[in-house]
Amino acid sequence: MTDLGPSTEVVVEEFIAGPEFAVEAMTFAGASRILSIGYKGQPQGPFFEESIYQIPSGLDLKSENDIRRVVLEAHRALDIDSGPTHTELRLDADGTPHILEIGARIGGSGVSAALVSAATGIDFFAEVLAAATGRRPSVFDHETTSVVQAAGNYIVPCRGSGVIQEIRGLDLVSQRSAVLDVVQMMWPGEVILPYPAFSGYPAFVLSAHADLGELRDFHQQLDADISVVYA
Repeated sequence: MTDLGPSTEVVVEEFIAGPEFAVEAMTFAGASRILSIGYKGQPQGPFFEESIYQIPSGLDLKSENDIRRVVLEAHRALDIDSGPTHTELRLDADGTPHILEIGARIGGSGVSAALVSAATGIDFFAEVLAAATGRRPSVFDHETTSVVQAAGNYIVPCRGSGVIQEIRGLDLVSQRSAVLDVVQMMWPGEVILPYPAFSGYPAFVLSAHADLGELRDFHQQLDADISVVYA
């Protein structure tokens, strides 16, 4: 029988306080292509509630190249041979990237595919299906990919706990021309538990914009326009 008593072992991890980024990539036959680098804000402890995902990253070229190098090294170290990856990392005070996690999957319940497609014109799902069926994805026809417009995900924050009475503002936001989709995941009557329990996120707002400045302004406006009302 497994002993479930107190452990004599501990895990010690370094805390990286800097900004957080996500990298979407494709690998096929051992070769990798970075599709996008996006900014995920700077969630603070102790619970690190996510709030945004914005492509492009807003970083300078050197910082993006450092991130690309670290992610490609991770692919090789983990023997990732084929398919999509979603990597999350933070930059320390010196700007050095530190990987938090890397998953051999499309990120964010499909959100990453929508953002990559909107920002670069690449059909991420089609690329993944090509690799899964042994066909060379079209991203490997080019040395690099380019961001042609800004795209982002606004993650509606819980800002509290209790029984949801209303998620105010989603209907009006969904009518704005920049909005690609509003994905609602929680509804009136559902219960948001207080942290450290994690009940999930109420909704995602996916949008596309001419540039990063417009996207940032839009996300700031959503902070005021959308709220969760508790009974």
